[in-house]
Amino acid sequence: MKRLFFLIQVFFISYSYAQTNNYTVRAEIKGTGNDTVYVWYYPLSNIKAVKRDTILAKDNVFTYKLPINEPSAIAILPKKSWIKKVSYMYMPQTRFIELFVSPNDRIQIKGVLNKYYLDYKVIGSILNQDYSKFKLSYKAPAIEAVKLELQIDSLSQFEGKKKEVDELFDRRGKQFSEITNAKLQFIDQNLNNNITAYILSRLPLDTFAEYYPKLTSSVQNGMFNALLKHTYQTYLDYTSAKKADKELTQGKQAPAFSLKGTDDTVISLADFKGKFIVLDFWGTWCSPCVQELPTLKSYYEKYKSEINFVGIACKENKITLEKAISEYQLGWTQLINSNENDVSLLYGVQSFPTKIILDKDLKIIKRFTGVDEDFYKTLDGLIKSNN
Repeated sequence: MKRLFFLIQVFFISYSYAQTNNYTVRAEIKGTGNDTVYVWYYPLSNIKAVKRDTILAKDNVFTYKLPINEPSAIAILPKKSWIKKVSYMYMPQTRFIELFVSPNDRIQIKGVLNKYYLDYKVIGSILNQDYSKFKLSYKAPAIEAVKLELQIDSLSQFEGKKKEVDELFDRRGKQFSEITNAKLQFIDQNLNNNITAYILSRLPLDTFAEYYPKLTSSVQNGMFNALLKHTYQTYLDYTSAKKADKELTQGKQAPAFSLKGTDDTVISLADFKGKFIVLDFWGTWCSPCVQELPTLKSYYEKYKSEINFVGIACKENKITLEKAISEYQLGWTQLINSNENDVSLLYGVQSFPTKIILDKDLKIIKRFTGVDEDFYKTLDGLIKSNN
């Protein structure tokens, strides 16, 4: 009898353990066949910790067990959902599945992968049922937006098609407006629904700031709490950058800062006083930044005796920056921006690359956003007028 009681205990303990460590998503998506399915996921407590996995569908069916044990977001992207564009593969927002799972969830999905849309229904989760049903409210404009995107791509490779392309952009913009209106209508009517928190976090920051205080406390502190806090902090950073961008006009004193270089030496803006200064906010992850490096290198060699070039690597780590310095043979000072003392916010940087020219007294001369030929013309003019 004691042995029987012991075995029963072991069974329930083992069953409980399996239940708390096993999310299962089973899907039958017609059109996937026997092909690759990509799975991207992250715990809702840390939205930056995105992981990627690959599984194989067999006869349109696949099962995935999430290898983490906390509430998480999942994107399921069948390989056949990708569409070939002129220069790259395109994944329409309409052709993948988004899910949100909690411990012990057993989710089943049934759907069909159509030409422009992945139609699916979710069983086993009220939250996901609400979300998949909500997405149907803007299905028509979403499909139309994808069609227009592909038309834009097919025409953009031909010269003399600017008028047609512009018209398509306008039409696509109207579809996006319809989608946004559907989202706002849902938010207005569902301020006490957890899925509203996720939908709101995907809207423009100004819209987020307007609706965030209206969410009920249970939603603000619910399963998307970390996502809401992250988005709100992004909004605060965005408003701070906008304010700095507006205030730091020509002739204003540049804000002081100190950052570490790759050798951990602390370098201050004041260390460069006495020459013109170029502050280059960039990152190795930024394609336009990297593409511009050869031109920037040539101007560094041309004017390094008269201008201090200072790279400020943003969203970067030391190892990656060191590799870039070696690979591209960058001879000028490179500093690593700090999350605790974000210099990009201090200078109102909202996109990359951004370059700011300072005079010899650390006052702002001019700001340039993106790859801009006028930046190089301005440098030529400055040196010419000072010789």
